Amino acid sequence: MMAWYYRMAGQTKGRDHFIMPPSGTLYSYPGEMTSEVQALYVEQQNQQAKVMNTSGSVHWEWILQWDEAWKTYFPRYQNATTTEEGGTRSFFLNDVPWPIPIPDMFLDGEETFRWSGPPADPTSVVGFRPSFNWQENGASGGLPWNASVIADIINTYLVPGTVQYIYVIQNTELNSVFEMTALLAPHVRLVNYEQLIALARVAPPKPHTPPTPPASKRRVSKEAEARLRQLFDTLSPRP
Repeated sequence: MMAWYYRMAGQTKGRDHFIMPPSGTLYSYPGEMTSEVQALYVEQQNQQAKVMNTSGSVHWEWILQWDEAWKTYFPRYQNATTTEEGGTRSFFLNDVPWPIPIPDMFLDGEETFRWSGPPADPTSVVGFRPSFNWQENGASGGLPWNASVIADIINTYLVPGTVQYIYVIQNTELNSVFEMTALLAPHVRLVNYEQLIALARVAPPKPHTPPTPPASKRRVSKEAEARLRQLFDTLSPRP
């Protein structure tokens, strides 16, 4: 199966890119691993990254494990023995449970990404916080709305000039993804994951979402606004 995907990607002349699934080598939560298991896991993941010709991976952690992951797990990739031959350099983060923001990144200035090591150092690694999850027609893994609403949210609520990514759940129809991208405003730029890393090296982290604009300045549709309010009320019920 992998051979088929790579063969098809070869026909798109560099427009398709692969990253490893959550969380890399295994379906796992590496922040909970012992030190010895973590060290072995990092080596195995870097070896697989070389075979797959990728430097990116989706990464999951339970909500209270992120601090430990940033302290002990991500820094290991800066000193791994396979670093010079290729390895993992970017992590696309997602919290478990997903509706709750990654605590320390949310509380510390609402970061959109964070580096382990100096950004200018090519051995440093970066973790990207998702703007939001999208699972069309099913709220178990993300926002359930259609392509038009999702595009409206991106165009209006994400701060221009920020480096961000959206976590699209696999059962969202690919045609819906294409439909959504066709509706994005001119100021929104789509890049591949390696370009996202390059942008993060030179762009300082900025707030994850902007303040709510005055009613006279809003460009979001009433439908998107109503659904966002419904989501926020669900996640943060008023007393």
